[in-house]
Amino acid sequence: MEKETKVRLQVLDGLRGYFILWIGIFNTLSILQTLSPNVYIAGILLLINDKGWFCLCGIFGYSFGLLLQSEEGLKVFLKRMVLLFLLGIINSFLFYGDILKDYALIGLLLYSLQNPINKHPQWSLGIVSALVLLSLYWVDFDMAKAGNFAQILKAKGWLAPITYNLQLYIQSKYFLICYHLEMLWLVLIGYLASQQGIERLVFWICSSVRKNFQLYLILDVIMIGIWLMNTTNRLGNYGYLFHILFFSIWYMLGLVQVMTKLPKLGSFLAEMGKCTLSLYLCQNVILYLMILLNLECTMIIDTCFLGLQIGLIIWFRFDKRFLYSRFWERYWRTLALRKWW
Repeated sequence: MEKETKVRLQVLDGLRGYFILWIGIFNTLSILQTLSPNVYIAGILLLINDKGWFCLCGIFGYSFGLLLQSEEGLKVFLKRMVLLFLLGIINSFLFYGDILKDYALIGLLLYSLQNPINKHPQWSLGIVSALVLLSLYWVDFDMAKAGNFAQILKAKGWLAPITYNLQLYIQSKYFLICYHLEMLWLVLIGYLASQQGIERLVFWICSSVRKNFQLYLILDVIMIGIWLMNTTNRLGNYGYLFHILFFSIWYMLGLVQVMTKLPKLGSFLAEMGKCTLSLYLCQNVILYLMILLNLECTMIIDTCFLGLQIGLIIWFRFDKRFLYSRFWERYWRTLALRKWW
């Protein structure tokens, strides 16, 4: 049992390490596209858009579940979420796409509702799924109301990321309602996977991980077709949503199988996954530098900043002294263990 738990945690850290690299590349391309639109980057973003954070939501939910299962984790969970929220506020000054404060609020919600969720997992998932589908039907995609980030950057300068982030919450119903319900949905799926065991997850159709991987890959292809054929109506919205969901499922199942078969690769990625918080914040410092410089999108600039993001992760991986590697993780956990009053 102890060996099984150790393997499970290594796979979880490996998934974190893989997707922190994905998120760094996506956010870099997103900033470059925002500052100076480019048709090639737009095409790349279309392929990877939303998938990384959907997968990370599931990983966060799984981590929340493991924390709440342990007696020590249960004692410090509220403190960790408060610290994560405060860190997210600080991070919002660096990058308008901060997700830490959202995860913290969802974590607090899971904490308060863990008993009914554990007693009625199917009903819990069904209710949240229904809320997601209804929100997509009733709420239009209105994130453009938050304004153009490039124009906000000219007006607000170094305050542009936090300004745009606040405007998204205040002016976009889609961002406030649909985006966060989808995030809750994925976190809940990850949470249920940690509570029930991934083999007994409520929406598994087949008996084995490999068969589920194949099934959801096929379903993803079908959803892509529905999305592309109905881009201007509500059915297209549902097609896109389930494309992202099914992609996230089969992609993560595939990664789990690969890391299980190749433990050295899993171990390599797991070392990066153990300092995800530190990496994410350092990545956003690079993004903030890009925003302040207001760079134009060129091949040289793209290569330099993508190289910076990848190089940062490799440096963290091989040099434990670099920027006090895992500093934020250790400090976050130490603060949570201390008495606050």
